[in-house]
Amino acid sequence: MRVLASLSTVAVTTVILASCGLDMGGLGEVAGTEGGPTLDSSMTAEGGSSSGSSSGSGDDSSSGGDDGSTDGTMGGGDSSSSSSGGADSTAPQDSSMADSSSPVDSSIPDTYVADTYVVETAPACTTANNCYVIPTSWQLVAFTTGASAPTAGCPSGFAMTQPTNLDEGPITSSTCACGACSISTQPTCPTGPIAVSYDIGGDQCGTTGTPSTQKNANVGTCNTDMYTGNFPGIAYSNMDLKYTPPTATGGQCASPGTASGAITYTAQDRTCVPDSQASAGCSGSQCTLTLAAPYEVCVFQSGSQTCPAGQFSHQHLAGSSATVTCSSCGCNLTTSCTGTMKLFTSNDCTTTGGAKEDDIAADGACHSANTQTGQYNSYEYAPKAPAASCAASGTSTAQNVTLANEETICCTQ
Repeated sequence: MRVLASLSTVAVTTVILASCGLDMGGLGEVAGTEGGPTLDSSMTAEGGSSSGSSSGSGDDSSSGGDDGSTDGTMGGGDSSSSSSGGADSTAPQDSSMADSSSPVDSSIPDTYVADTYVVETAPACTTANNCYVIPTSWQLVAFTTGASAPTAGCPSGFAMTQPTNLDEGPITSSTCACGACSISTQPTCPTGPIAVSYDIGGDQCGTTGTPSTQKNANVGTCNTDMYTGNFPGIAYSNMDLKYTPPTATGGQCASPGTASGAITYTAQDRTCVPDSQASAGCSGSQCTLTLAAPYEVCVFQSGSQTCPAGQFSHQHLAGSSATVTCSSCGCNLTTSCTGTMKLFTSNDCTTTGGAKEDDIAADGACHSANTQTGQYNSYEYAPKAPAASCAASGTSTAQNVTLANEETICCTQ
């Protein structure tokens, strides 16, 4: 439109200039440009001559002027016609006129028809549609449990690797018993007083002696704090005597628990690992698969773990075997302290000068004195090594139950 307007303006300007040429006597120039005769400069505007010399040719000049006028008029017409002929005899286009095509109104927003797409959403990955999301750090496994587990063939896609047989739920109620009891620390017999009791011919020794104890202050050496037998009718020769030394102190025994039976299990399991991601229907952490009975889809991780949140919440703790330790049993320690009470008729526990010695067991039992004489004046106590024995008591229980190669297997049910 902008080019057409400029061309129209040039055409109009040409017509105006041509008209001005007619009014101002510029016809000759116009005619000259068109190839017509050129006007003499001596000619007036009316076409007359200013000198008589030109009269001879006045008719010609007048005629020429008429011709020129006529030619000029025609030239002007030609000029006009030429100008109009440039536009093929059609009126020049006014630049103010609107283009014949309808302009686009920028105030009217464009209208777009959006394509409609139907987006199909993939179904959620759930157990219901046999889809499983394997949690991070867990591994997919085909799992079965029960009496037939040790011989169940691995399912398709899980058969390239040898299956793993596992034991679950160790039963240890009959695996431990009390071992032999042994004395770990020997007791000792103190060197304290020795109790004395007696009777006359009754073998009961139910009467407390006088004094009731012999202090035994100097163990292994001579002592004189004793009944000498100088009371009429109560002599050593007709007495029954009971000497009771102090009870033993210290001493320990032990009865360790020992394994007495095999460990049994609540269940036997078998696991099979997938041959590959593709064989298990897996893409990334998402697996879509169905396993033939008796197998189910599970995940596992080494060691004792908490099952991950989500699909796999039913836990199995299993291993290749189990070991236990057995607790110690109770132990009863029986000890006794015994010795020999040496009675001397001398005052210094010797037999020099014809003095006599009689020995009576000091073991807490009643013994007939059967002595050589009825009176004694000194004594010496000779202790023996303590006697000790032990017997186990109670029961041994299994503890520290440990599964070898333990695995945590988590299933959907």
